[in-house]
Amino acid sequence: MADFSKSDLEFILQQIFIAEAHADGASLIDLLPNSQVPFGLRTVDGSYNNLVTGQSEFGAADNSFLRLLSPSFSGDYAGTGTVTDSQPRTISNLIVD
Repeated sequence: MADFSKSDLEFILQQIFIAEAHADGASLIDLLPNSQVPFGLRTVDGSYNNLVTGQSEFGAADNSFLRLLSPSFSGDYAGTGTVTDSQPRTISNLIVD
């Protein structure tokens, strides 16, 4: 069983207040002192996981990850076996839906 101190509970409550203000339409970036703090609760779809200006959708649902190099798979991974990978985010989207 976890032990929580009063300061732990106050911190959690503050994060809920930030999340409520964000859900009510306030800009999450304006609610936080800077983009590096671990404050606030992010959205279920992953938007605003990254608070750097212009990167709020990085890692969010239904967005492609950026590639630095062309994909290169070994022969064992080229779909020749019986194991195939699902599309990225299928499981997380099923859970959220």
